[in-house]
Amino acid sequence: MKLTETLNQDITEYEQATGRIVRPELLPLLEALAAAGDHFEELGAKDYAGGYAQRSKEAFIEWGKRELIGPVGKDHPIVELMYMCYIDGYNSA
Repeated sequence: MKLTETLNQDITEYEQATGRIVRPELLPLLEALAAAGDHFEELGAKDYAGGYAQRSKEAFIEWGKRELIGPVGKDHPIVELMYMCYIDGYNSA
């Protein structure tokens, strides 16, 4: 599932469920996050198609420690999201 394809629907559902409006200045950040998720989904599909073993969650945690600012470790929400996107791609290929 491409995050970029469902982003507007996801935002609408969030707003309806919470009664809170997503601030317009956050939209570019959400779009970039969705695009990154799509990238990791494609990476998972490529790994599967290439016969590579599935990357571990620990590999994503290490990526997060190198690339992300803020809390590091297995509970970092961006690491979790990107890993879920990767797994979706790997399992759907």
